[in-house]
Amino acid sequence: MNIVKLNDEDCDFTKILYAEGAHLYLLNFERNRLAERVVEKTNKYWELIYKKDEIFFFEKLNDMFDELPIEKVSDMFSSIFKDPRINQNDKDILWKNFNELVQLCCLYIHERRVPIKKEINGKIRGTYEKGGLYSGIKLREYVERYKLKLRFE
Repeated sequence: MNIVKLNDEDCDFTKILYAEGAHLYLLNFERNRLAERVVEKTNKYWELIYKKDEIFFFEKLNDMFDELPIEKVSDMFSSIFKDPRINQNDKDILWKNFNELVQLCCLYIHERRVPIKKEINGKIRGTYEKGGLYSGIKLREYVERYKLKLRFE
């Protein structure tokens, strides 16, 4: 991966964050373990992300990326939100990316719970073989909010 070098005049914070932060984080984990860690670290902030509450960037983001060798991740993001060169479209892109992360987490949980079709009260319904997995997460609520299509087989 190429690290983007930028001067003060040509500052693209999104590229910096992805190049330095995400790359380092992703390198540390095997694929399924990475997905598990992302779910574990993000699920308590899904509501803030969904509502686009900037408190997420100012106060909560460090918890999510506490394994990164970067000092104060939230300071990086909060400086973006305070920078006058960053417009609403730039902020919307960041929110879109975090909301897509939540959606990917929902799909991951759905698959890990092993979706099946089963007869319940005389009707074939979608359910899970491992319904207790990630039991503290209100998956249905986020699936409905994001209008995700889940398959049960």
